Amino acid sequence: MSWDVVRAVVDVGTTSIKLLVAEKIGWAFRTLIDEAEITKLGEGLWPKNVLSRDAMNRSAEVVADFVEAARDEGARDVAVVGTMALRSATNADEFIAKVKKLCGADTKILSGEDEARLSWLAAMSGVNRRDEQSVTAFDTGGGSTDFAFSGKKGEPLRRMSLPIGALKLTEMYFFSDVTSKDIIDEADDDIKKQLKALPQNADTMTSILVGIGGTVLTMASVQELGGMIEDGYVLTLANVTEQLEGYARLGIREKRLIPGLDPKRADVILAGSCIVRAVMETLGAESMIISTRGLRHGIMAEMMAARDSRD
Repeated sequence: MSWDVVRAVVDVGTTSIKLLVAEKIGWAFRTLIDEAEITKLGEGLWPKNVLSRDAMNRSAEVVADFVEAARDEGARDVAVVGTMALRSATNADEFIAKVKKLCGADTKILSGEDEARLSWLAAMSGVNRRDEQSVTAFDTGGGSTDFAFSGKKGEPLRRMSLPIGALKLTEMYFFSDVTSKDIIDEADDDIKKQLKALPQNADTMTSILVGIGGTVLTMASVQELGGMIEDGYVLTLANVTEQLEGYARLGIREKRLIPGLDPKRADVILAGSCIVRAVMETLGAESMIISTRGLRHGIMAEMMAARDSRD
């Protein structure tokens, strides 16, 4: 295996950290490693926008382990990127220094617009569409939900990041096992107030809605009772609503036993489901296509393209 063709991305998210290691083959790349670890870097981040020491320590250790795994696989370039939690935290520099000390890697914090653009790039690579169809891709994470709207020619018309995330919403509304309809309604109102910032015009009317990220992948997996999910899986608004209502009736212990639901995601899945439902309702989508790709795949595509331009 040539060191010239292996690259790696470590995506440091608010809820989870993901590693993608890939080898370039022709005009595409072949995945060597694709894994994630839920560390909840953003736990306790709000309202003071300060990362806790425990969250930083456990997350930095996972980043270092992932960087080491990538190097062992032969990756010469390892891109470590941070998203909403590091954009928001006043002590983000402390976390970046921890990572640097542990593994020598530098961490780049992406803007919300860049995060949306790269997630869109990844999602579009796995979506079959006709030229006359517009696409909206959204990626809901722990601290933010990113949107990219494309027109009929396929290029993104607008990209934006909204401060709505499953971990953040959980800490605001769903911090106990008892979840009443009033609490869900209050959270839903809050989400939809934020979603009013989405463009409401003919150029961004959606023919296809694509969902990205851990929440939608988890919901698809639960829908299939833990079965394998591939690009193009369709999840309906009725599916989302049914799952949301089911999660609201269960405590954390019961949710951890649900097939297809990572036990570490059990405490944030209700909030994530609320965001997904609100997005679908706001955009008038009765269904969405699930993309198994994400930010890391978009970054990888750009890394490989950059290598081509140097050759």
